[in-house]
Amino acid sequence: MLILVGSFFLMKPSEADIKKEKERNHLDSLKKAGIAKPAAATAKFDTTKQKSAVTDSAILKTPFGAATAGTDQLVTLENKDLRIKLSALGGLIFSEKLKTYKTFDKSR
Repeated sequence: MLILVGSFFLMKPSEADIKKEKERNHLDSLKKAGIAKPAAATAKFDTTKQKSAVTDSAILKTPFGAATAGTDQLVTLENKDLRIKLSALGGLIFSEKLKTYKTFDKSR
């Protein structure tokens, strides 16, 4: 118990590290939202430019965060009985179809 309590207090990050991490997370969030740095309060934003997909570094730190970056594409897996379409972002099932089976009203 003493080791646990001691490590809790000795391994705690300093206030400077905490402040630096909060500032970096804030700037990442602003970048993701498409907002420039808050240094110029009177800056005008050009809304005609198309926003590009910006990946937040906080999201990339999550276990499957890298799977959310990129463009979405559909991948088709197919055999004689089954057709499955998967999303490339996260591997979600987009659609599936059983080829040899019919519904209750005898349609496919």
